[in-house]
Amino acid sequence: MPETTLQTIETDDIGHFAAEAFEHPDDYMGRQSKGGTWFMTNHHTSRRWM
Repeated sequence: MPETTLQTIETDDIGHFAAEAFEHPDDYMGRQSKGGTWFMTNHHTSRRWM
């Protein structure tokens, strides 16, 4: 499955979005947000983290 695409998100991004939502709950209440995600193959993932 070398061409399988995986969706990833940086843990720092998750922390940032969570902090923003807690600091400004009225701005985020009832909204959905798409985080900054990357779509990478297994090959790209392994090269990124090596």
